[in-house]
Amino acid sequence: MKSFRKQLKQLLSAVDKIGLPGAMLVGLEECSTLEDLFCWIREGGGQFGSIDLIAQDEFSHDLILECPDTGSYLAFGST
Repeated sequence: MKSFRKQLKQLLSAVDKIGLPGAMLVGLEECSTLEDLFCWIREGGGQFGSIDLIAQDEFSHDLILECPDTGSYLAFGST
């Protein structure tokens, strides 16, 4: 499985292709926990549409963020 840092690097290199504003991702590299992600979302000032947290089991969660006006979503897995 790829590390978060490697996946983030790939995402940042593809922001133009997927129509996602790079400014939307500022500060994401500082996140290492689900709590960090929630803080990052709050600091974003409502730049996301729907936010879904899905429990996979008692240890794993998926966080899905809608990126309005882009037709894109960001998805994060946490264990």
